[in-house]
Amino acid sequence: MAIKIVRNGLAAGDYLALRKAVGFAELSPHMADASLNGSLYVVHIEADGKAAGMARVIGDDAQVFIVQEIIVAPAYQGRGFGRMLAQEVTDFIESRSSYAGRVLVGLFCFEGNEGFYKKLGLLKPSDQTTAPGTIHFIELPRGVNGGLP
Repeated sequence: MAIKIVRNGLAAGDYLALRKAVGFAELSPHMADASLNGSLYVVHIEADGKAAGMARVIGDDAQVFIVQEIIVAPAYQGRGFGRMLAQEVTDFIESRSSYAGRVLVGLFCFEGNEGFYKKLGLLKPSDQTTAPGTIHFIELPRGVNGGLP
């Protein structure tokens, strides 16, 4: 199986298909397109030329980043795609923050998906897992991407 990571190139139709595959609420094509275009970062994995998983980050591009979703189609789950997408998201957040020190990272985690996000390292044991999401801070070294002294 040939896989490829594609940054900021997910088509709205592929986004809708991935959402449907995992049982997320339906969106109109217009809403899907607006959501993708309004995101700070969208990354997806193509497997044999087909979108197999995706992740999306929203926020203010400085000190608040929200992992809106990480989706892996059921046919591709258990192959490490979620871990690859989580690493892409983490790398993006660390590279984009212009604030040296703490940045707020939010995660939308629906009940029942806590194990998935814990396995990826995005949900810490101290985070409340009964809420529909979690917020934690990550420390960035001074001077990351021109950060404050």
